[in-house]
Parts: sequence; C-alpha cells; structure tokens
Amino acid sequence: MILRHPISRALPVLLSSIAALALLFSLSGCTLELDYDKYAIVFGISDYPGTGNDLSYCDDDALSMENLFIEQGYPSSNIYLEIDDTATRANLEAHFATVASTAKEEDLFIFYYSGHGGKRPEDPQNGSEETYGSDSLGEWIFLHDYLQYVDSNYVENLDEAICDDELAALLRTIPCVRKIVLLDACNSGGFIGNVLEKDGIPSDFSFGSDGIVTNLSNAIYLYTNYDGYKSDISPADALVIAASGERESSWEGMYGHGVMTYFLLQSATKADLNGDDYITVSESYYYIYKNINASWNNTTSALIYDVFFPHVSGGPIDYILFTK
Repeated sequence: MILRHPISRALPVLLSSIAALALLFSLSGCTLELDYDKYAIVFGISDYPGTGNDLSYCDDDALSMENLFIEQGYPSSNIYLEIDDTATRANLEAHFATVASTAKEEDLFIFYYSGHGGKRPEDPQNGSEETYGSDSLGEWIFLHDYLQYVDSNYVENLDEAICDDELAALLRTIPCVRKIVLLDACNSGGFIGNVLEKDGIPSDFSFGSDGIVTNLSNAIYLYTNYDGYKSDISPADALVIAASGERESSWEGMYGHGVMTYFLLQSATKADLNGDDYITVSESYYYIYKNINASWNNTTSALIYDVFFPHVSGGPIDYILFTK
C-alpha cells in the first residue's frame, strides 16, 4: 500500500459513524431531471518528477473514471483527461475555461483528481485557514509540474499546484448548477468549506490527540456555528467527496486503484440504496465510507499504515452522480 502524502492521523470510528448516518438519513433525497449535458475534467498523476515521488495507480484511476463517464453517457468530447506529464496547472485552467465557455446552467460538471495532496501555507491573496478546528495551513493538490529541477535538486513550486481556495474560484467560473468534485488525495477533506448548509458534514471531525468528548463537542460546534467563511469549496460551489480528512492521509493499492476510487467506481452499480436506479452523491459517499471502514480500517492494513475516512459536503439538493 502506498501513502499519498506522508502525514497521517487516526480518526475515531464513532464520530465518523455518527456523521455518515446523519448524512444518510437527513439528506432530502431531492434530485433534478436528467435532460442535460455532462462534462468532466479528469486528472491522474502517478509519475512525478524526480525519484521517490511517484504513486502507483493514479493514472489507472483516471483512465477508469474516464471509461465510467463514457459508460454513463458523457460524450468523449466533453471529457478532458490528463495523465502524468500533461496533468499540469496550465492544462487544468485551460479545460476549466473551455467548460466555462461551453456548458450551460442546467448541465452537470464533475472534476476528478487522483494524485498527491498535502498541506502548505496559502497565498495570502487567496485567504487562509481560519475556521474553527482548522490550522494555519491550506490544502493543495499537487499537479505534475509543481516539482521543478533547480540547482541539481527537485524543489516545490506551488505556483504549479492548486490550493483549496483556487479550486473553489475555478469552480465558480463554471455556469452549471450541478457541480461535483471527487478528490482521491491526502488531506482532501480540507477542500470542503465550513460554510455549512443543510446536511453539510464538516471537513474534519477530530483534532490531534483530543479525547472523544472534546472531539464530539468540536463536531457539534462545527454543525451549529454557521460562520459563512468564504474560503474552501462551499456547497454553493460544488458537492465534494474527498478521500480523507483535513489532517488525514489517503492510501492506494486496493486492487490496482486508490482505495477511495476503487469503491467510487463500484458505487456506480452498487450504491443504489433506495432502488430507484439513480446513485446520488450521498449514496455514493455512504457506499465508499462503509466499505473503506470495513475493508481498510478494520484490517491489518490500518494497523500498519493508519485508518482514514472519506468526507463529504452537502446542501439541500442531492445531485445524481451515476445512473444504473
């Protein structure tokens, strides 16, 4: 199994169970008609510059997601796939600009990313992490060219990465009402904003080594204090399924995929909880959550590496993600 960023933290099972069940039973289940076009930007990066930085299955994740979107009726011309050395910031921004100029309000847009993620200081112009229970660092997805060869060493250039607030800004350029973000990367739960709307799950449920009582009180605080903070991806920007919490690692090696992506792919046919042949964001999330908990967190893999839990944002409408 391969770590997607070398920072780890264990999350109490009880709090995640409470959160998952709260989401499952409180979402309105409201969906919208299916007469719309579909667009997807799909990025997967296994081959990073330098030695010791590579991942194993992120390119396979992206290719499998592209195939799934085609099976789901996405025109191939509406799927913007970039793998490894073409998965750059320039290409990401270009694809967002293309979709922004082409898609309509009634259409569906999905951004999928599989690769390295992490925490770094944010550009002050893009805001900072100031919400309760967070820290001073922002969350990032590291595109292929963020590592650059300088003076015989590979060094980070965050101008070629994307932080949470920058991704939120790109999402706001897309005119679609239906926008979904799927992130299989470490610390990706930090991309979910604390602008809590109905059914929103906070991006993190525990902090450091606090006891369970403290963790529970923090979780309740997040639910009951609607601070309206503008950073990160709010439910108004997009619904987000993230592989791990703000301070958690995510892992790969589940049958040739990232663990989260493996169950995401399965959810397209197995997550129909109410039997209506539509798989919504909340249904897919709950399927991913319960299977990661059963197939990773309660196995020897978690003892060796660490447990992790996917996270999700929510709003009053639960968008259709897949159809059977």
